[in-house]
Amino acid sequence: NKKPPPFLEGVFYWLFIKIMYNWSIMEAVGTPIPESHGESVNRRAYEVGGKKISVAWKTYSPEPNPQKETDATKAVLFIPGWSIPENAGSLRRMGQQFADYSGSRTFMVDTTIEKTTKSNLSDEAKALSLFIQEQGLRNLTLVGNSQGGAEAIHLIALLQEQYPEIEIGGLVLFDPVTLTQQTRRRLFTNYVADILKTNLAVVHHPRMGKNNHVFSQNMKYIKDGITEILGSVINPDVFPWPKKVWNELTEMAKQNPDLGKIKCPVILFQGEYDRVSDPRMTAPKNSHDPEEGYIEDLETRETRLTAPADQNTDQQITTRENYLRKTLFPNSPYVRMVVPRKMGYHNFSYSRPDVAKASLYLLGRFHREQPQPETA
Repeated sequence: NKKPPPFLEGVFYWLFIKIMYNWSIMEAVGTPIPESHGESVNRRAYEVGGKKISVAWKTYSPEPNPQKETDATKAVLFIPGWSIPENAGSLRRMGQQFADYSGSRTFMVDTTIEKTTKSNLSDEAKALSLFIQEQGLRNLTLVGNSQGGAEAIHLIALLQEQYPEIEIGGLVLFDPVTLTQQTRRRLFTNYVADILKTNLAVVHHPRMGKNNHVFSQNMKYIKDGITEILGSVINPDVFPWPKKVWNELTEMAKQNPDLGKIKCPVILFQGEYDRVSDPRMTAPKNSHDPEEGYIEDLETRETRLTAPADQNTDQQITTRENYLRKTLFPNSPYVRMVVPRKMGYHNFSYSRPDVAKASLYLLGRFHREQPQPETA
């Protein structure tokens, strides 16, 4: 709960002014949003350890199919990143795609704690576990973006320990934080730089017209972030805003202690140019540990891990995913890492909502490859 340094407070407000500038240059875009079966936003408060935590959610239902009944106990739970609420316009495409391709309801959820502390994400995960129980969900796919990815990791560890009757089909992470340790300054600096680079890529790209789908999605994303940040700044419960953000940065800069507890398959997407959730830190090209060898050719999905050439042993060859299982997810039966290049910045999943289909396909492939129980 320390106050941020004065120069960083100035940076916080500079970023706020920059965001307001982006707001001023935005114009209506002509790309239509496909029909959504989303319901109205709901909100409920839960008490966790003496703290009041609000859970807001919007539900997306799959496209009606008279030949197939929707399982009310099965769902996708999506936790957006920092400053993106559950009813964000930039989430509508992705929410509907998760619902349609999974054939189950998709809950976009946003958690807000009444007082910022050192354990926000784990406490908010506890509130989500109460929400899941209240909704009667027993078969879940967890999806988290950025800060939401860190919260999803806490949530799965909690569900596995306290609610083993809930089947977790997989964890999908879009540019998550807390996979690796970093400083608050590095995290914040890279976040500001990423916003600027994404803005330049979208606004000044010669092929990025206003009717372009990526342009449309990014304008919605900027608008959603501005609206949520303005609400936080104006809300007296979280004033002063820089102190709140500073505390959140402190938590997001630490490596998640629950990574090693994940027992379900993990699908990891990290944009190639994203330095907030940096794929070069998650799977480094060069490890100093002779037992780990080194990672080469990060651009390909089937990157190999090879032992150093000067090691007097046979060359060990395995996939990058096995490296991640060894270093980050030792109890996960399956890890798939994808490094998108097109719009590969920190908000790439909002630019390319088709990642919903891709992530569910990869999870489905894992489940299809599992041995089926023999029938009598």
